[in-house]
Amino acid sequence: MEHYLLVESRSLLDGGRYAFDLGKELRAVPRRVTIYLVQDGVYAAVRGGEAGQRLLDSAHADGIAVLADEASLQRRGIASSDVSDRARIGTMDELVDLVTAQVDKAIWH
Repeated sequence: MEHYLLVESRSLLDGGRYAFDLGKELRAVPRRVTIYLVQDGVYAAVRGGEAGQRLLDSAHADGIAVLADEASLQRRGIASSDVSDRARIGTMDELVDLVTAQVDKAIWH
């Protein structure tokens, strides 16, 4: 099964639903999907945000792994304890490994 990596850099207010919407469509095909949140995209992973939590819950139900970039979280003052249980904190090393060795296709938004 093909594995897609969807890197989302935009906040939900700026079109950051794209990776979640595309991920849902790809899972229906079916394809394996990982969403990696970077830059302002990490706001979707913050615990307590209703829109982000709905997207994370839906992604979890669809079997989509969601990672939030550690450096992006730190730069925005978001503590690891503020990240939803539906997302895992990832590193740039993991992102590089995904892109170079683990996925068939990567899409950056």
